[in-house]
Amino acid sequence: MRRECAPALIVSRLVFGVGAAAVFTGTTVAMLAFYRGAERDRVMGWRSTATSVGGLVWPLLGGVLGGLTWHATFAVYLIGLPLALLAVWSLPDTTERPRDAQAAGMIGMLRRRPALLGWYGLWIVIAVQMYVLAIFLPQRLAQIGIRAPVLVSLYAVVGAAITTSLVGLVYGRLRARLSYAALLRTALTAALAGFLIYATVTQPVVLLLAPALFGIGNGILFPVATVLVDQAAGADYRSRAASLSGTAIFAGQFLSPLLFGPLIEATSTTTGFLVAGAVSAILLAVVLARRIGADAEDDAGHRGEAQQDAEMGVSRDTA
Repeated sequence: MRRECAPALIVSRLVFGVGAAAVFTGTTVAMLAFYRGAERDRVMGWRSTATSVGGLVWPLLGGVLGGLTWHATFAVYLIGLPLALLAVWSLPDTTERPRDAQAAGMIGMLRRRPALLGWYGLWIVIAVQMYVLAIFLPQRLAQIGIRAPVLVSLYAVVGAAITTSLVGLVYGRLRARLSYAALLRTALTAALAGFLIYATVTQPVVLLLAPALFGIGNGILFPVATVLVDQAAGADYRSRAASLSGTAIFAGQFLSPLLFGPLIEATSTTTGFLVAGAVSAILLAVVLARRIGADAEDDAGHRGEAQQDAEMGVSRDTA
């Protein structure tokens, strides 16, 4: 790659980031607005599956194309063109009317919906923890003799992604049987157990339990937290609340190496994973003590949705 290409590539990544943020927010808001009840839970689970499968397929496809030429790798993004045309053709026109709440701004929203601060804090912490795995897990695996790239990818990415995909497919059924509070507790418990295994276990076969646990946790946590953020925000703040969720997630990813890098460098990867597990334990204790999610069921949590449907022109049949 020639050096003169570097500035253009950096600019293209910035532009891509803007587009990715818009897609993240737009798809989140659309699914929350178009679906209700059990149907929404099922769709949110499918979203987790699609995200996990994409995270597996995209690097593999990019690697195949990169074997031809580095230029071809960027051809992966051309898939966005037919997807954009499909979205224009298939999605209904549901332009939302201006509201006073939408004009209140981020500070105004957080003042009126202070519970969102807690959810954004949760998103940041979870993102920090997940990037601890992405960045420092290969070091931990090398310490116990797992250095082959294929095996590292299995423990670090592939195993969790496959489990997340499977959980996403059955999330609707899980939600039909369990409350949001129970699902949230399950996700945090799975993360706690996963960090403890990565920190203390050295037997490769037993170690495979960890990515499976993280897959279960991610497959449950992301749809649950997305819905509960929406319920905390209400229909008036749905778009802005969803966009700030993305901001919180990416902020956590940015902070992760800054927070855990010095800790692991001064101690060890084992200590780093134990600290991450302790954070999961604290989150679990807070969820239990505050009964977070216990009062967020559909009937109580979606006040005014019928009115919102009428204003936006959205119906179940249209969706």
